[in-house]
Amino acid sequence: AKGAAIPICYIRVVRAGQASGSAPSAGLYEAETYTLSNAKITSYNTSGSLGPGGLPMESWDISFTAILENYVKIDTKGNPIAGGNAIGFDFAGAKPL
Repeated sequence: AKGAAIPICYIRVVRAGQASGSAPSAGLYEAETYTLSNAKITSYNTSGSLGPGGLPMESWDISFTAILENYVKIDTKGNPIAGGNAIGFDFAGAKPL
C-alpha cells in the first residue's frame, strides 16, 4: 500500500450509558480507546448488500507496529468506573506495553 504511516492513531468506541464528562447530554461514554502506532490503512471496502440496521457493510484493514487498548468498566447502573483497564503490545519491539 502506498502512503505514509500515521505515527499515532486513535480508534474510539462510544456506547450508551449514563451521562459522563465526554458527552453529558447524549448519555454516551467512551467505552474503549485503541491507540495504534505507525498505523496505515492497507485496505478499505464497502459491500453492495445491506448489513445490520439496513446499512452497507464496511471493512477496514489497518497495519500497525503497536497497539494499546484502554477499556472502561461500568457499574450495574451503567456509570463508568474510574481506572479503566489497559493492555497492549509493541510488535516492533516484541514486548508488552
